Amino acid sequence: MQPLRRLAEVVETILRTGRFRGARAGGGQRRPARRLSALFNAMLDRIVSLVTGMRGSLDNVAHDLRTPMTRLRSIAERALETG
Repeated sequence: MQPLRRLAEVVETILRTGRFRGARAGGGQRRPARRLSALFNAMLDRIVSLVTGMRGSLDNVAHDLRTPMTRLRSIAERALETG
């Protein structure tokens, strides 16, 4: 039961902190526990990879939107000054 307790602790830590990095489930001696831990760890790795990709994409979108918005603001400010 120790591997399942360790897995539960890891899940509780993730839920409490919202952090996936560094979270690893222990393997244990029995084959089903080792397999479950390996699958869980692979799932965490995949989630971290997807979240990292999402953050990168969102940063790019935010950057792409800032430039036109800054230009529009500048035009609007000039129009208000002259108008």
